[in-house]
Amino acid sequence: GRILDVIPIPGHHSQHVAFYDRRTATLLTGDSLYPGRLYVFGAQSQGNWPIYQASVKRLVDFTATKDLCWVLGTHVEMTNTPGIDFPLGAPTHPNERPLQLERKHLLELHQAIQAMGSNPVIEVHDDFIVYPTG
Repeated sequence: GRILDVIPIPGHHSQHVAFYDRRTATLLTGDSLYPGRLYVFGAQSQGNWPIYQASVKRLVDFTATKDLCWVLGTHVEMTNTPGIDFPLGAPTHPNERPLQLERKHLLELHQAIQAMGSNPVIEVHDDFIVYPTG
């Protein structure tokens, strides 16, 4: 009797999907939004940037009419200090930021990547880092 909605969100990866659990009002975003470096592979060279922008907008539009308790990604790369991430490959994460994000973080991501237009850049936020790659 449990219903999960599946939302296609290519950008980080071409087959990426998000899941929305109607019972818990939880949005599972994989590697598209989590407390860490949000890699958009091939953002400049392969044209994945507009695909990622459209996917984040799709999540914003989808959640506009839904209850949303948490946004959960796949892992954590941010410390408890706003805007500070752990070094790449760090074997431990002391003082790790909690995994749970909220809709306000999704809206913040959407606003940031829309403001970049077609010129993506690395941009540090308190709870995530937009990290387009060439």
